[in-house]
Amino acid sequence: YNKHLPSGLEVLEAGELPGGTPTLMSSINAASYELYIPQKTSVEISERWAWLQGQDSYIIARETKKGTRQVDVLPFLFDLTSVVVNCLCSLGNQANLRMEELGALLEFPHLESRITRTAQLIKEGPNYFPPLRIEDQE
Repeated sequence: YNKHLPSGLEVLEAGELPGGTPTLMSSINAASYELYIPQKTSVEISERWAWLQGQDSYIIARETKKGTRQVDVLPFLFDLTSVVVNCLCSLGNQANLRMEELGALLEFPHLESRITRTAQLIKEGPNYFPPLRIEDQE
């Protein structure tokens, strides 16, 4: 596969799924991001995260093809660590935290920041797994 990929991209691991397995994207419900926010210090981000954890909700106006609707995006931000800010967010059809909404939650201009998705994951309870985890079939 690698000879068909653009320069700099490489398949590191692949696996075969049994027939009838749901698509991976239908199972992925979380993502991790690395944020570089030049306008904020790690202390400011940590203080904002602590404040958010004390809130019951954080409502934003979300623009969709069907119009504007009010969405509580606070439950979509699962975790946040700082220095270089790393966060775990909701991803997928059920709940998806957009980067402009993350910017609103943490009070930073998302278009002036560098945001890199570092993983797509499956969240089960408090645990996160890579989509192609191989489980023992004994």
